[in-house]
Amino acid sequence: MQWIIISNLQFAGDNAESERDLQLIVDRIARESNGMGMKININKTEVTVSKSINVLLEGSQLKQVENFVYLGRKTEASAGTEAGTGRRISLACDAVQRLQSTWQFKGISYAMKDEVYD
Repeated sequence: MQWIIISNLQFAGDNAESERDLQLIVDRIARESNGMGMKININKTEVTVSKSINVLLEGSQLKQVENFVYLGRKTEASAGTEAGTGRRISLACDAVQRLQSTWQFKGISYAMKDEVYD
C-alpha cells in the first residue's frame, strides 16, 4: 500500500483576502484533489461571506452562507467570535441541565459524582 501525504490543505477557518484569492484556493484544492483521485462534494462545500461573491467549483457556484458550525464552534462572517462563545455557553448549560437528575440521584455516591464531574 502506498501512502500519500496531503499538506497545506485549506479548510474551515482559513481566510482569503479577496474573491480572487478564494477562487485560486478553491481551484488549487480541486486540482490537487482530482490529481489524487478525490472529488470535492459541491453539496457539502460552502463559502462564509459577509457580501455576495462569485466562487466556482468545477463550473458551479459554491453555496454562500453567513454562518456555519465547525467542530462545535459557530462562525459568523459579521459577528466575529461572539456568536461562537454564546453557542458554547448555551451547549454547556444544556449539558448541565441534562445531568441534573444524575446529580440528584441518591443511588450514586458523592465520590462517584465527583469523579465523573472532574
